[in-house]
Amino acid sequence: MKLRVGRVGEAKNSTFGNFFINNVRQCYTLENDSDPVKIPGETRIPAGTYTVRLRSFGGFYKKYSKRFKEDHPMLEIEDVPYFTDVLIHIGNYHQDTAGCVLVGEPFGIDETSEYYLIDSTKAYKKIYYPIRNALAGGEKVTIEIADTVSYKEPEMRTPGSKVEKTELPKLPIYKRNGFKRKLGGAVTLIAGILSLLPQTSAIGHGLLAIGGLTTTVGVGDALKKNREKDGKTYVDDNKVLRYFADLIIKLIKQYFKTKGK
Repeated sequence: MKLRVGRVGEAKNSTFGNFFINNVRQCYTLENDSDPVKIPGETRIPAGTYTVRLRSFGGFYKKYSKRFKEDHPMLEIEDVPYFTDVLIHIGNYHQDTAGCVLVGEPFGIDETSEYYLIDSTKAYKKIYYPIRNALAGGEKVTIEIADTVSYKEPEMRTPGSKVEKTELPKLPIYKRNGFKRKLGGAVTLIAGILSLLPQTSAIGHGLLAIGGLTTTVGVGDALKKNREKDGKTYVDDNKVLRYFADLIIKLIKQYFKTKGK
């Protein structure tokens, strides 16, 4: 069995490509960037042809065996110059690999112009079992890592180009603007406690409004950065967030007005 990784794009910290089994394209790949001198954990492996074997030890082997509830030997790329423990495994971002090859389908480009993968687990299972079965059956498996273009996406985009809405995954909001939301949550918690006490009830209600507004702004900023379409955003903080802010202020004024009667 012959595997091939055809690299087709490189950003500052990530390398994007396509994965083939016997010349049939299977999914996308993600690796670290290239460096003149190897930086441990941050440099992709050199181009070349290597052998692949099953590896039944190590942290990934234990983790994946538990995850997939089976004996799950890893796919290891052997005899790579100046590299050890090079695996093919699951991951979405360049931070998820330290010289290994990640697989996924489809792909995206984030706001820093770095490549990332989507549905990595699905793509991994697609390529893992045919390769494992071949190796378990005694077949020799090699992998060619090529820096030349071996497959071109009809609408391949380069780093920094505009990303269509359909390419963006449902990124977790906690990846962005966590401080505002954490601050809002802390203020809301304190406000809830103060609201239970008669002496500090008014202060508590006021803090509840502030905490809610802070959290809303944080979530709005997160969605704004993670979802782009034609220069506009799904959360227009000049309208939507302002509306919520005005509403909260009106509720606070109404509360104190009622309290004073």
